[in-house]
Amino acid sequence: MNRILSSTTQCRTSTLSVAQFDAPIPTAFPERQSENVLPGNPPQAPGQAILPSPHIRSIPLPTAFPVVSNSLSDLFDFLPGRIHFQPGIPADYRTLERFHYVARRPATWALVWRACYQPDRALPFTRLIGVAVLSYPVPTCRPRERYFNLNGQTYGQRLGFANANLRTISRVIIHPQFRAIGLAKALVGCLLAHCPTRYVEAMAVMARVHPLFDRAGMKHIPAAPGEEYAYYVTERREHRDEASADAPP
Repeated sequence: MNRILSSTTQCRTSTLSVAQFDAPIPTAFPERQSENVLPGNPPQAPGQAILPSPHIRSIPLPTAFPVVSNSLSDLFDFLPGRIHFQPGIPADYRTLERFHYVARRPATWALVWRACYQPDRALPFTRLIGVAVLSYPVPTCRPRERYFNLNGQTYGQRLGFANANLRTISRVIIHPQFRAIGLAKALVGCLLAHCPTRYVEAMAVMARVHPLFDRAGMKHIPAAPGEEYAYYVTERREHRDEASADAPP
């Protein structure tokens, strides 16, 4: 839904994130099938849920790691099937990239989360319906430098601060059939919950007309004259809690 400005005047990059979860990010991922319904999928019976078309990847529920954040899935219980939120891989983005208004892919991949829909709860097959990508920060970004008071620092100091403390939400894509139900906000929440750095930022054109990051609890930093892109930043909850605990009574 959103992209980062590709410009030397605000943010230089070729690309463009609430619930908290306790489950660890797995290090092993199941093998992915390339296209169509997986082998062994039982034939469709009359009245049974429609199986994916040849243009939709069908994914088995993973066995290499547990389905994550069932409490978040419960928020979408109004659907006939079930939505599962899981760590993803760059191939998930490529599956849905045709639904994004920016043709370019993210330049870097720090973290990927995906949402898969299980149309028939009795069958272990899902279809990919959403993906969110966290990227490494670009070296130069005027709104960031203004917010974190980095203007007096050298290029190397600004770059070191960004790499150590920030990751950037670079893409959020929802399949058109599943938009306007809060899925983008949920995926942003997954990124915020599992980001390894203290701060998460987002810079987007569409944020001016679509309040995705506001709804996800991120702070909107007003643009300076000449800045067309909205800048959002948030401090992850665990760091806010630590700061509150260290504060004097």
